[in-house]
Amino acid sequence: EPPSPRPCTHCRRRVLTRGRLRRADFLYFSGVRWGTALFSRAGPLHATAHAWRPDGAEARALFRRWALGRTGYPFVDAGMRQLRAEGVMPHLLRQMCAAFLVRDLRLDWRWGAEWFETHLLDHTPDANYGNW
Repeated sequence: EPPSPRPCTHCRRRVLTRGRLRRADFLYFSGVRWGTALFSRAGPLHATAHAWRPDGAEARALFRRWALGRTGYPFVDAGMRQLRAEGVMPHLLRQMCAAFLVRDLRLDWRWGAEWFETHLLDHTPDANYGNW
């Protein structure tokens, strides 16, 4: 019987693993190259055109609502609650919750990165900070 044109589940899983390893390597070596610029508010790519919300009571209240999963946006809230309850969050959901914090709430990305660092069971500095 000829081989199936569809890859087996095992083969697909191996491809995903290699992809994840390539991404992890990319983030690790980028972190080495970027050095401390990785931790600046503008990040290593110097994204200074973003209109950040000033640090103050309103910003801290918005961050608290985001962290507790009480933003009023069900998808964001579900992800943040899962993170608090289980210590895990799928990669794309992490990116979506991070984008919401930065783009919609206009809060300092480092607050979110620190929150993820504290709560993610699979946290690695290069992947966490490199993805923000």
